Amino acid sequence: MRKRREYKNQSKFLEELEHIIHKPDLSREFIIEKVKPQSKTVLCHHNSSEEEKSAYVDRDFSKVQEMACYYPTEEEFRQPIIYFEKLFKEGAWKHGCIKIIPPSSFKPPFSFNSKSHQKMPFRSQTVQNLSKGKEFTYNKEGETYEDFKTKSQALEEKYFRSLQNLSEKERNMEIQKDYWNLVENHSSKLFDQAEPSGDIIKYEDGQKVFRFNYAADLPVNKYGSGFPTPEQDEEYGKHPFNFMNINDQEKSLLAFCKGKDISGINVPWFYIGMLYSSFCWHYEDLMMYSLNYMHQGAGKIWYSISPQHREKFEKVAHKKFKELLKEDPNFLLNINSMISPDYLTKNGVPVTYTHQKPGEFILTFPSSYHAGFSLGFNAAEAVNFAAPTWLPYAEKAMKIYFKSREKVPVIPMQWLILETDYKLPKYVSKEVRYELSARRKIRKEYEKHFIDPDESEIPICSSTQDDETKYE
Repeated sequence: MRKRREYKNQSKFLEELEHIIHKPDLSREFIIEKVKPQSKTVLCHHNSSEEEKSAYVDRDFSKVQEMACYYPTEEEFRQPIIYFEKLFKEGAWKHGCIKIIPPSSFKPPFSFNSKSHQKMPFRSQTVQNLSKGKEFTYNKEGETYEDFKTKSQALEEKYFRSLQNLSEKERNMEIQKDYWNLVENHSSKLFDQAEPSGDIIKYEDGQKVFRFNYAADLPVNKYGSGFPTPEQDEEYGKHPFNFMNINDQEKSLLAFCKGKDISGINVPWFYIGMLYSSFCWHYEDLMMYSLNYMHQGAGKIWYSISPQHREKFEKVAHKKFKELLKEDPNFLLNINSMISPDYLTKNGVPVTYTHQKPGEFILTFPSSYHAGFSLGFNAAEAVNFAAPTWLPYAEKAMKIYFKSREKVPVIPMQWLILETDYKLPKYVSKEVRYELSARRKIRKEYEKHFIDPDESEIPICSSTQDDETKYE
């Protein structure tokens, strides 16, 4: 039997290996649970004065521009990854996020079982805390689809009556102003006379608190998709823009994942939102592409920042949340902080916005920060995907994760690169050489500290010149 030598500085050895490799589980839920004990609880508050928070501000959104909108042809719509690559190369990535209006013929049936008694877990978001970077609370028991719908629509009917005679654009602008006043100033015109109502509106420590629920990140293989299966509808069950199929399309770097369920990647996520349900500023895991489809309901307001202004946005966020930054230098990775678009534009960060309606897609390009909230009850679905143009951003994201040491990539890059059979750019050969070099270093360290020199070595796959160049 092989003798194991005692390693005198094992912690240092493991630390060095951690820099060389990582091996996250393919399940995103597992990764989250694995990292969760190390996450930091944010307790500090945004350093605005109480006087500033108590006043309703007539916010100026004049510098927030409309999001770019694209209309693919029938032919382009049959090849989504190729179409997105084309948009990227034409410079559409500079917008950060874009809206995609599908051809008029695209009318998939809503196939989620809305009458089911299945309860879905949700995050409870205290709107006033979104400007403080506080963690959300989670309700694992959950509510049914109909529970969400009934609760949200009751709020909309009761408190949005004053907006009934406004145009859609005017109505959305008033809701945006009210939402951001509630987030950053803790003041609301629409809910000014609101009384305690169930678990949504409460009094805590003498103050009115608004807590809106969001059933987010629901894996469709467990809770169901809004898109049909081939058995339910052959045409749309096999359609390239059905999110269950998008990672199997030509030029997808994740086509090899068949049989490997990666939640949120090749297994889409379903979302049930209610009035003011929020998704805070963030870019996607590993700076991947993402696609979001609104199945039905009131829709969402989206805000987007170009990758060109990512670092500028981060500097403004760090300046605004100075105290929060002291507690957690990587607080933006927690995805629980909101900054209003008018504040960002006043500080030199260009922002675009749009109202995503049912039947519309939002495409987020790699590295683009985005955020938003629901205008009322809605059902949406999202999926990440990888295309060749994403690879340089993946490398950038990995460096950020390694530096922060708080974020675990949802998939290991080396696994993706070594498994894919798509002919990739020279970047891949660089990564392959790095991977092989890292393995050689690990092998040397292992042999040095754990293998008796008198014993023969265990055969380990060795690299050859062909191994190092076949991906070029």
